[in-house]
Amino acid sequence: MVQTVKNTLRKAKLDNVDPNLAMLCLRITPVNDKVKSPMELLMGRKAKSNLPIVLRNEHDDRDSVNDAMREQQYRQKFYYNNRSVKELPTLCSSQRVRVQDHVTGQWMPVKLVEKCSDRSYIVETPNGGRICRNRKYISVLPTVLNLLVIENLIRQKDSWMRQNSYYTSFMYIIACLCMLKIYQNRHPDISARAHSSFLLMAFVIFIAVIGVVYRSSSFWIVFALVDMLCTVLLSIQIYYNGRWKLDIHIFKKMWWFIKSDIMHCARPMYMDRLILLYVGIIINWALAIFGAVKQPADFASFLLTIFISNLLLYSFFYIVMKIRSKEKIPHLTKMCIVFSMVTWGSALFFFFSHLTSWQLSAAQSRVGNKNCLMLDFFDAHDIWHFLSAISLFFSFLILLTLDDDLYYTRRDKIPVF
Repeated sequence: MVQTVKNTLRKAKLDNVDPNLAMLCLRITPVNDKVKSPMELLMGRKAKSNLPIVLRNEHDDRDSVNDAMREQQYRQKFYYNNRSVKELPTLCSSQRVRVQDHVTGQWMPVKLVEKCSDRSYIVETPNGGRICRNRKYISVLPTVLNLLVIENLIRQKDSWMRQNSYYTSFMYIIACLCMLKIYQNRHPDISARAHSSFLLMAFVIFIAVIGVVYRSSSFWIVFALVDMLCTVLLSIQIYYNGRWKLDIHIFKKMWWFIKSDIMHCARPMYMDRLILLYVGIIINWALAIFGAVKQPADFASFLLTIFISNLLLYSFFYIVMKIRSKEKIPHLTKMCIVFSMVTWGSALFFFFSHLTSWQLSAAQSRVGNKNCLMLDFFDAHDIWHFLSAISLFFSFLILLTLDDDLYYTRRDKIPVF
């Protein structure tokens, strides 16, 4: 309503029309077919204007008018909440967050103390002061490293579980969380919610179980088609910076995009981003076709290969776009990249020794036992676990320090890609 009044006054000024007359025309305009104009609702009668109308006063039931106005407000609220706004997730006490300074616009790390209202929280600044801020000025710092602590505790408690499938499920979750962490760096307002993210991870684990137990030619074909379709949809989501909503109308939007943009525009708007996404689509489609043709025996490891490949591709995409935007890579991040490459290379050397297999029984696995390589106690598989833990540590440091050069940069000055 405020925007409507501003536009009306602006048009009246441009056309040299009396603003009072313009506001009169706005006041006598009915709200809809059930609710009369604001002036008629206030005065109980029609008002004279420059429009040739018949002044025929009608007395309506006040309750029916209130019901109609309440229905109109509810309809506006429904469409606004479903299209324009997004409810931010609730925060917990002692959670690591950042708060935006209203004066400088910079984000500083703070400690969440308590919740004081539905959308406000009390945070403690580094100098010990406590301030109250609205939820939209608070950004969550992801705590991916906490997942390793939980994994270690559950490993010790549930050692009877099959190790390979158990660890592979955790690697799915870690890969997904790392990709969400990278995406959240530039898109804190459109990141996926926690319940939807973990629901997707649970669905991925369910697909992994189905693939291990009931793998067949039809399953591989369906999986390849779904994987190729999801790759295209996620690429569109990344290319348009979240402006495309993945819903039931996505195929209709894709058709209108092909009809309006591809057939009429010779050059895309984001050429570098498009080239990197094309490379990702080609690699994912090649993996899907390879799985449908060769049908590997270990579906869980093949699915993990897809996730790790996409994580590496998206990390490479992010670093390239960061350099293209003339941003600096911190020296600590460069050191972590080098160390992680060395440790991952060494860890994968021991991993591909194929000393263990969850598909074999305990008696059959003993045939593959080898001599201990370290301290006469740890074999190659143990060394793989040690090196992979160190590699994960450096990999998480890369994610946590990659944007340290933007620590004092205003949010509206950070490029989005």
